[in-house]
Amino acid sequence: MSGTRIYFLSGADSSRFDESLSGVPVFYPANIARWWPGLAAGPIDAALNWGANRVYFFVGANYYRWNPRENSLEAGYPKPITGNWAGFAGTGFENGFDDAGNWGNGKVYFFKGDMYLRMDWNSQSVDAGYPKAISAGWHDLTKTGYGTGSHAAVTRGNGQTYMCG
Repeated sequence: MSGTRIYFLSGADSSRFDESLSGVPVFYPANIARWWPGLAAGPIDAALNWGANRVYFFVGANYYRWNPRENSLEAGYPKPITGNWAGFAGTGFENGFDDAGNWGNGKVYFFKGDMYLRMDWNSQSVDAGYPKAISAGWHDLTKTGYGTGSHAAVTRGNGQTYMCG
């Protein structure tokens, strides 16, 4: 999400919802490479706005770091998740995951199948006791059918998060 823009990725395409237009601009959907040259052609498994001019794109066991200020892929990417994301080794998440969301409260959540990891923003490591079952930590999601996984999470910065299965 950038300002009033929310991006959705599907396969090799992206779409952008622009709140000021209350809709999607006419030039969408567009190939991912049109707006993010140098990224994998798709599909992108998850994208994570880290702030501080960093957006991470995850593809399988690898990730890319994008600098939105310079509108470019940072040098040396892609890199493997293993060895670069503390606490992921041995969790199954080091080989990729389905979704990621920055909750804006110092915690970042990663979802894979019916499991999730919680990462502390400041220490940049996975919190103790993770991964956990989505049904154990997100009781109400199970009631809505999302207890078996999430494929998109949008945190709007207003204390609400929207999830898509």
